[in-house]
Amino acid sequence: MRLYESTTNEDLVAILKEEMLDEAFEELFNRFIPMIYSIRSVYTVPEFQLDDYFQEGRITLLNAINTFECNRNVYFASFLHRLYKNHIYNKLRKVYSLKRQNGFCDLSIDTPHISEKTSQEINILEVISDPHCFEPEATMMIKERANDYFTQLSALEKKAIVSFLGHTTYENVAKELELPVDTIRSAMSRARRKIRLEFNEVD
Repeated sequence: MRLYESTTNEDLVAILKEEMLDEAFEELFNRFIPMIYSIRSVYTVPEFQLDDYFQEGRITLLNAINTFECNRNVYFASFLHRLYKNHIYNKLRKVYSLKRQNGFCDLSIDTPHISEKTSQEINILEVISDPHCFEPEATMMIKERANDYFTQLSALEKKAIVSFLGHTTYENVAKELELPVDTIRSAMSRARRKIRLEFNEVD
């Protein structure tokens, strides 16, 4: 039986806060190896090898030990999972941010979507509605951001965006909602402005 095998995660964290013992750290790290594999299967960072995920896992675990508050009613496993997921997610975002800065995979909400894999300009709204028009990792990231984006919209702005995705004209939306066409255009303009802020923010 291992020395810390029966020790809870939270108790191990408390021990490690007092003294960084190698055996205790390895016990805790090994418990979360399945988590690393799970997040790796979802967040595939280009050019990242398995060892890179493990290294980032150790870094995140150290940060989690230092920042976890043992007296709060929170499980360490949930706390670490959130930190590691966010850490890898940010790594992935930075990769695509660099690609955009270098002219690759530029995301635009103003130009039509081009479906060829070699195209360098993609319509963000089309990406949200079509999972096949962009790399899987980027599509996943955009959809997660889209959830945050849609919560910022008014009911009318949401309707305008959904209609846009369905290739419905402003005139048809205006007729359906019994509103002037200019009102629909204004709602779409506000929605576009919000999507620029959401997807083009500086890290």
